[in-house]
Amino acid sequence: MKLHYRFILVVLVCSLASNSYSQRNYKYHTSSKKAIKLFELGTDQYDLRKAGLAAKYIEEAVTVDSNFIEAHTLLGDVYYDLKVYDKSAKAYLHAIRIDPNFFSKTYKNLARAEIKRMRYDNAIEALKKYLDTPN
Repeated sequence: MKLHYRFILVVLVCSLASNSYSQRNYKYHTSSKKAIKLFELGTDQYDLRKAGLAAKYIEEAVTVDSNFIEAHTLLGDVYYDLKVYDKSAKAYLHAIRIDPNFFSKTYKNLARAEIKRMRYDNAIEALKKYLDTPN
């Protein structure tokens, strides 16, 4: 009998956890439902370690809304993982142009991409901004 209750408890916990992960309540910096849908498809692919497919979806999202800062930031991460450092740096720079204070780690990520590109002066500047930016 105890085993039966444990099984029910495990099933209940798992179903609650899966529901909470499947619902996205984050307020994105875009009003475009199409851009959000593409971004979330890209995020799902990225979570599955399918960076190439993730890049395609996220590229479409930034085409739909060029000011979608979360998409540009994630696109920088995806390109970095794909070792496409020029595109990674470009995506981070675009996100920074939209809002320099949105996410301070964007500067740190930009610095990493610049180091891979052997643009050390740019990396130093990005790290200085990272240290000076709140959050």
